[in-house]
Amino acid sequence: MAYHGCVLACLQCQRNLVATDTLAGPVPGCAACGHRWLSAAQLAALQAGVERRYTPDDVRALRDESKARKRAALQRPVVYCRCPTCGNQMLRRTFGEVSFLLVHFCAAHGYWIHGDDLDGVVDYIARGGEVLEMANATERLALRIRDLERQNRTLEDRARIAGAFIPLAFPF
Repeated sequence: MAYHGCVLACLQCQRNLVATDTLAGPVPGCAACGHRWLSAAQLAALQAGVERRYTPDDVRALRDESKARKRAALQRPVVYCRCPTCGNQMLRRTFGEVSFLLVHFCAAHGYWIHGDDLDGVVDYIARGGEVLEMANATERLALRIRDLERQNRTLEDRARIAGAFIPLAFPF
């Protein structure tokens, strides 16, 4: 598969990538080991093309699976890949914050994802991953609010002790 005039090779087994059909249309991938190379636009198209079909039980099961993936990820060695387009070292990240589906990311060119993890991304979205992401964000915000309220009380106590009490009003 050519990308800007160069043939892309698999980062795992060095074979040439060939286009395979996905929900995002044709995506370069390795027929031997299953890795896929997606641009940000292709990943967004993939996400948009997933049919969301989940129940509360699906979301609970998905949360448990994500926790298991996190435990497993902590046991694996950390490996960084180089972008097949520019050769720069890519960042490692999880798809979303709580899926623990590993992707390698080049800000300029795209995402390197193993085929099983790409299937996992589709499954994660279909089974309510966005609900887990929103719940995680809500929990983080609630913790931040509690922290700010604690800081506010501490500042009020210090001001009261110093004899210069001025109530701070935060609209919580």
